[in-house]
Amino acid sequence: MARLGRWYVKALKSVIASLFAGLVVTAFYQVVSRYVFGRTPAWTEEAARYLAIWVVLLTSALAIEFRGHIAVDLILVRLPQQVRLLTTSVGWAGILLFLVVFVYESFQLLGIAAGQVTPGLGIPMVYIYAILPLAGSCMLISASRAVWDFVCRELRGLSEPPHV
Repeated sequence: MARLGRWYVKALKSVIASLFAGLVVTAFYQVVSRYVFGRTPAWTEEAARYLAIWVVLLTSALAIEFRGHIAVDLILVRLPQQVRLLTTSVGWAGILLFLVVFVYESFQLLGIAAGQVTPGLGIPMVYIYAILPLAGSCMLISASRAVWDFVCRELRGLSEPPHV
């Protein structure tokens, strides 16, 4: 299980790095085209925007994986352990429920986007919107792994102030 988790994180990091490299190259080409040639290709702005969206959404999954999301635990750390456990469990359940609905609805959106084409790149919008179920599934996997770690830690009695 741990090896599969390491593979998942490594693959996610590689995809994010590749997309970010594409974003940097596209933005660099856009700037050079504007200032050296005096003309910016129309597709570069759109490509950079879509690449940035893909990077942000996939990085959100990585943030969940490393518990790097924002958590205000000022009150949580002062609660008794049982209340803290309940509060954290409800928080994770809410996150998982949201992600399940998000993934389901993003697949519905793919059906709506069928037939639409991006104005600058001329590619089907389904390819652009495909990041929603993909990133949502990655976030769901990361959140499920976090819940599993949380439950295992609680069962072993290694409770520390959790981050939701």
